[in-house]
Amino acid sequence: MINGVSDANSAYTSDAQVVIGFLPGAFDATGKSKVSVDITPVSPCPEPSGLRFVTNTYLITADAPLVKGANLVMVYSNLQLDPSYVYHAASPDGPWSNLGSSQQAQFWTIQPGNPPRELGYFAAGYPSNAVSQNGSGGTQLLPVAVALLIVGVLVAGIPLGAMRRRRAAAGVDDEPNGPPD
Repeated sequence: MINGVSDANSAYTSDAQVVIGFLPGAFDATGKSKVSVDITPVSPCPEPSGLRFVTNTYLITADAPLVKGANLVMVYSNLQLDPSYVYHAASPDGPWSNLGSSQQAQFWTIQPGNPPRELGYFAAGYPSNAVSQNGSGGTQLLPVAVALLIVGVLVAGIPLGAMRRRRAAAGVDDEPNGPPD
């Protein structure tokens, strides 16, 4: 608190999977000398109908009510499908509201498109009908396609390399005008 107004500050988990930042005056801290914010992982993570969470679920609380939006950043695993949105609920049983998502500045992070104006439960994920389930939980097709393309280019280059070696061994010049003077 500075002159009766909550100061700009942030709270984060020890593993930095969640960071929440507050602007000056973000809390109604009337009569307080400090504001405490707690972030607690929820175990077991809720599995709401129609949603698939790819981050842990966290309960974020404070001993003063928020009056301004907060900046929230969540980290997700590169082994999971990228989440589409950040979700918020007042209870782990829901209902879960979609806070959207904004452009990420760093890999494997997501931020809500609409800064949360209430604390509570937060998780990132996607609608469960957004990905076809093939028994393995879906896959990311782009990395597989790129890997196949690279392998195809390498395999196609093998015969060309073999032809050049045979021509060089036979003394055939590859350059149309002969060697430089």
